[in-house]
Formats: sequence, C-alpha cells, structure tokens
Amino acid sequence: MTRGYRQQCLTEGYARAAQVARETAAEYANAGLPVEAAIAEREAARLDAIRQQIERGER
Repeated sequence: MTRGYRQQCLTEGYARAAQVARETAAEYANAGLPVEAAIAEREAARLDAIRQQIERGER
C-alpha cells in the first residue's frame, strides 16, 4: 500500500466519520438532547482535526 493511497483512505474515512458525527449531533439536537449533541459536535471537530493532520502529512 503506497503512502498516498493510505493517506487518501484515512482522509476519506475520517471525513466520513466526522460527517456521521455531525448527522448524529443534529439528530440529538432535534430530539431535545443538547448535551449529547454538543458531545457529537466535539467529536466531529476532533475527527476533522485528525483528517487535516493526515492531509498535511503530520500523522
């Protein structure tokens, strides 16, 4: 597996995971669960930060 392919796979995986976390946060917010929504949003931000580090080659 080449580094570029690995980086692409990881980047796409973290992007998808962050998207799922954002969707989950929206569902929690719509269900009246603000604490859970905030936790899911924070997780989305963490996953986005990891994805950005991978894109820059820092991970």
